[in-house]
Amino acid sequence: MKKLEMFFWLVFLLNSEIGFGQPVTIRVSDNKKVPFYKAGSYVYRGHIANTIFGELLKINKADGQLIGGHIESFSFKKSTNSYVLSLKKNLKFHNGRKVSIEDLHFSIARMFLIPELADEADMLGDIKGAKKVKHNTPYTLSILSGLKITGKYKIEIYLEAFNPRFLYHLVDSNIPLVPKEELANDLMTWNKWPIGAGTYKVLSKSTDEASLTLERGASSVTAPKHIRFTANPKESFDFSFDNINSLDNLSNTMSRSISKRSIGTVNLLFDFTAHLSKNKDFRLALQMGLDRSKLASVSPLLEPAKCLLPQEFPGAKTSPFKYNPTLARQLIMGLSSGKGIELDIPMINMDIRGNLSPFLSELKKQLTKIGIIPKFYNARDRNDFYFKPENPVKLVTILTEYSDPWLIFSAFAEGGPNINLYPKNDRDYESLLSMAKKTISLSDQTPLIRNISKYYSDLVYSVPIVERKASFLYNKKKNLNFDLDQGFIKFELERR
Repeated sequence: MKKLEMFFWLVFLLNSEIGFGQPVTIRVSDNKKVPFYKAGSYVYRGHIANTIFGELLKINKADGQLIGGHIESFSFKKSTNSYVLSLKKNLKFHNGRKVSIEDLHFSIARMFLIPELADEADMLGDIKGAKKVKHNTPYTLSILSGLKITGKYKIEIYLEAFNPRFLYHLVDSNIPLVPKEELANDLMTWNKWPIGAGTYKVLSKSTDEASLTLERGASSVTAPKHIRFTANPKESFDFSFDNINSLDNLSNTMSRSISKRSIGTVNLLFDFTAHLSKNKDFRLALQMGLDRSKLASVSPLLEPAKCLLPQEFPGAKTSPFKYNPTLARQLIMGLSSGKGIELDIPMINMDIRGNLSPFLSELKKQLTKIGIIPKFYNARDRNDFYFKPENPVKLVTILTEYSDPWLIFSAFAEGGPNINLYPKNDRDYESLLSMAKKTISLSDQTPLIRNISKYYSDLVYSVPIVERKASFLYNKKKNLNFDLDQGFIKFELERR
């Protein structure tokens, strides 16, 4: 179920007023080591990776189009259904070695060799030969038939089918550019610490692996010379995700802010292999039986959801869901011969900052009112991340990918990583997705996303409840400016 984590990014801007010699400390978690090893790959990638690895490609925030990063240029060859990528010349890893086109080949192929990177491999699944590659296969230049080096700085990627949105999967640090010699034999664990070609290199780590100190390269004069990522809850910090319950007792130097954009939606998702989930009356009862305004009122981080997509997405459904608890209860009682329905509901990615209990308490109260007796539990506690017919419903936060709204819906489709989460063989839905996939510009895609959003909501393929926002604590004396932007949690310490 980690594939549901469509992760979001935070753009964190540090301006020149901070002072070049003054380190900035960023707290990345409360009870974990700084996750630069495989066990914490998601957290690590979100908080730290973009800073260390840089970006293969970027998105122009003005028009949503792709622009160069480590890949300085790219083109599409219609005759061979392939993309030609040109690596930036004179690029160096932090260990001093010059980056070669073989490094780019390895970094892409590596995604298919490691079980822990299955989500990243899914993103690149259109490459020819991708489905034939087995985990833990020894790496060679011929491991992917659709990945070929064609010049000193050029690589060509051949696709199984036309996909004009393929390169969006190379945005930011989804696919990090890494040197093979710095990795252990499993190609996942670092020999010492992460080595990339981004703005910052790792300078040191604490002996307990609770912190990493990074040093900026010579390319920037606007970002601080050193930043420190820490997971030590006792260490002072300049920026941190906030526990929203700590509304009091702020020091004179700290301020709090809540993001303008949503970072995702909290949903009830259905396993359509379960008999109960296949029944539209059951799904409809859940959709109309929730008072979303009241659920959102328990925390300043929540807003009523109107769609699987947050409202910032062009094309997202904007009309609120109808609230009719009386009809919802009638439907549930009709399905259960008047007895009500008991449900064990696993929770995934539900670490809403601060105390989750007020939200769950209100949700339980509303579900009970319509005849559903829920028992919530953390899926991680039982290692229960996968949908099973005996658990037809799960409570999940879907973190959103701002670079491409199509990706969110495509995850719930034939060939998607969460195929059980919608009824199979819905050709109308698949057709809508196919049309949206073939668009490149945002203006062309928006009306198609609007159609998909309405169709998905009308058939109640999930029950969106609330939108989530992020909360931050920051040192106001260091003049840190931040806002949400596309993608994962990311710290962009340099505007380029």
